[in-house]
Amino acid sequence: MNWSPYLLAGVMVIALTGCVLDSSDSSPVATKATAEPTPVSTPTPVTTPTPTPVVTTYTVGGTVSGLTSGTLVLKNNGTDTFTVTANGAFTFTNGITQGASYNVTVGTQPAGLICSVSGGSGANVVADVTTVAVSCSQVVRLAPSTTFSGLASVVVDGSGNVYTCEFFGGHVYKIAPGAATATPVVPGTTFGYCASLALDSGGNLYVADTHNNVIWKIAPGANTATTLTINQTFSALTGVAVDASGNVYVTDENTASIYKVAPGSSTATLITNAILGPAFLAVDPAGNLYVTNLAAGVYIIPAGSTTVSLVPGSSSIPSTWQVAVDANGNLFVTSPNTSTIYKLAAGGAAATPVSTGTVSLRTPDGIAVDSAGNVYVADPNATGLYEIAAP
Repeated sequence: MNWSPYLLAGVMVIALTGCVLDSSDSSPVATKATAEPTPVSTPTPVTTPTPTPVVTTYTVGGTVSGLTSGTLVLKNNGTDTFTVTANGAFTFTNGITQGASYNVTVGTQPAGLICSVSGGSGANVVADVTTVAVSCSQVVRLAPSTTFSGLASVVVDGSGNVYTCEFFGGHVYKIAPGAATATPVVPGTTFGYCASLALDSGGNLYVADTHNNVIWKIAPGANTATTLTINQTFSALTGVAVDASGNVYVTDENTASIYKVAPGSSTATLITNAILGPAFLAVDPAGNLYVTNLAAGVYIIPAGSTTVSLVPGSSSIPSTWQVAVDANGNLFVTSPNTSTIYKLAAGGAAATPVSTGTVSLRTPDGIAVDSAGNVYVADPNATGLYEIAAP
């Protein structure tokens, strides 16, 4: 019997049986590992550069007239400077940004001239400025928009503020540098007949009232005035001056007397009555006292002395009136009868007329001089107050 077919069938059955898994087999079934995903990086944002803002600038300028000689230095906003040596148009080298302000002032005056600025300030600029006007002259009228009546005296402080008074009206005024209008000091108050004014180092203003024969004192910024208490009766109080120590000096023309009142004192100490008709006073930084009479001549009383001597050259001045002295000892004297201001140079022997350019004085009365040597004069008949470039 041929067994081959049976053997082949049995082998196939055995093989098939071996392929069947035992359901009881708990061996783990291997699983295929899942790969970790590759992280996706966040892209760096692209920064758009901020555009540089466009800065718009405008120039500041104008015109200069009357600059006959010398060098003028202008300032814009206090720091930007520009030098001018001739008349004509000028423009500051540095401009200003859109919407900014400008303020043009005189930084340095040319020798022998006084320059003033008009239309020199503005705000919110949106175009080039070409309208600043600078005019220069030997003589400038102060507070031209104010009408005065019979100006009698003038003084000037260290900041350039000018004070003046009317004789009959008794009004006292302050004129700030560059102002076109004078402002009343102690508004609504009159000071009798204001003959002369003086300032002390603290800015207190003194008024010699020849009608009431008293000295008024006005503190800086005060709305009221007080009278100095002095145990002396005056009959024609005309002159007043104050030295660096605060001593007050007054003249009584009718009694030919000159008095000194110490700070805080009410005692009037007689210095001298040796000058006939003493009228007006000035005191220099060293304390030397200068006195005019209404005839002719200026007298000096050295500091701390009662000795009186005639200043050389002063006797040639007709009708000496008010007097001022500068830091160098130069004297300036008004002579109403000759419509002239005279200068007595320190150590000199002759009086020389002071030029007033194209301005004709009529009866110059009050006189003052500032730290730069510029002279101020009050002319009652011309109803004007003038500043004269340092002679």
